Amino acid sequence: MKKTSVFLCLISFFLFSSCGLETYVYLNPVENINSNINYAEIYLPSGQPFQFRNYIIYYRIYLSNRSEPTFATEQQINNVNTTLFQDYKRLDSYTANDNVSPTAIDTVFRNLGYYSLFISPDQTRGDPLDSVLNVAAGGTILLYFNDSQIPPLLEYPSGIRYYLFRANNFISQPTRLFTYSEDLANSVISNTVNTDLQVKTGAAPVEVAYVSMYIVAFGIDENYSPLYSRPTHIGIFLLP
Repeated sequence: MKKTSVFLCLISFFLFSSCGLETYVYLNPVENINSNINYAEIYLPSGQPFQFRNYIIYYRIYLSNRSEPTFATEQQINNVNTTLFQDYKRLDSYTANDNVSPTAIDTVFRNLGYYSLFISPDQTRGDPLDSVLNVAAGGTILLYFNDSQIPPLLEYPSGIRYYLFRANNFISQPTRLFTYSEDLANSVISNTVNTDLQVKTGAAPVEVAYVSMYIVAFGIDENYSPLYSRPTHIGIFLLP
């Protein structure tokens, strides 16, 4: 075989054509994030392949009787909620590994009780994140948890803001907003109600709540099967 043919075959492999090799679609993960306990800047990569469709933010809320000013160490994560620490360590192996099956990561998150983030323009209607976040050209997502008078917000594109909403109508509190309240602290957790919450064993009384968030790129392959990038941990945020 001529060198040119070999070269073209290799290109075809990486572009998901057939050379007798298993095809693999690589979605660019989000790798550039600046965050603290109250705020995040998420810089979306450009140049995603044509299989790319959108980004998904997965979240889970953890209740605690202990607050931390920052999460500079793993011990601080464990102090807040031991299950939070266990989930963080479990997902850490996926955030550091590009060889994870591109179809498996959604199942991993859901098995840990993580749900897809919704947004709301009016604190009433909940819309899927992809209703506004639907570009492959990059951009910056801003998350705000730092104002006790205003519920947490997502800004995208610049200057346009939406309220963060919990996943679905199984929530048994007055609203789906990401805010700490007595309703949240006293929520009854069962198989069908508030399954996006994780209590802290032995935490009495509950005084604070945190949300841990991850972002992945999502796509569809030529067989209409879902594809996911390596997940990236956005951060752990204090609910106002």
